[in-house]
Amino acid sequence: MVTTADVARAWGVGTMTVSRAITGKKHVSAEMARRVEEAVARLNYQPNEAARTLKGACRG
Repeated sequence: MVTTADVARAWGVGTMTVSRAITGKKHVSAEMARRVEEAVARLNYQPNEAARTLKGACRG
């Protein structure tokens, strides 16, 4: 399974940059977002739904 860390390593950026680009948050340039999207497609990244569920449960 490909992780955000794998995507970050592929483009030499931090995992927070990848996370922000994937979720559409601010503080990511259009060029960086495009590069991350390219890496996501090339590496076939899929969000880990179990991790997302756990993260949401911890906010409780």
